[in-house]
Amino acid sequence: MPFTWLNVLEVLTERINTMKRQLGENAVLAIALICLMSLSGVARSADYVVSTETVKEENKDKTVIRGVIKKDGVEVDNINGTGFTFSTAKGEPARFYFAGDLTLNDNDKVTGDLTVPVSFIVGNNAYISPDAVIDFPRMETPAMPEAPVAPTWTDATR
Repeated sequence: MPFTWLNVLEVLTERINTMKRQLGENAVLAIALICLMSLSGVARSADYVVSTETVKEENKDKTVIRGVIKKDGVEVDNINGTGFTFSTAKGEPARFYFAGDLTLNDNDKVTGDLTVPVSFIVGNNAYISPDAVIDFPRMETPAMPEAPVAPTWTDATR
């Protein structure tokens, strides 16, 4: 019998009906819900590692800071579906910009492996589960130059 999606659907329907007869309808619905949640990633926690590294640009004497996020050891371009970009500016923390809502689910873990301080800028809302873990090392931020002191005016100098 050749493979078709219709054949797959028929086999799945037959197996679901068999399970209904053997286990009862509520048990089958519970199993189906668990399967759906695991396929969608809702029931699964993730380990994210946020890292920065200094790399030398190809054919140049200049070095740049590169920001990377890995999920379970694999480099990704989003956290739980929210994409991000990375940028740096001299004298400022490196920034991860998230477009839209940033969501950290139950038991998601976000750790830092950093060479420079970073900040997360979220375009909309940040939803962080009470069971999520955020663990970044303390980094010293380079001292910023002191701001000039504004002159004070008195009646004698006006």
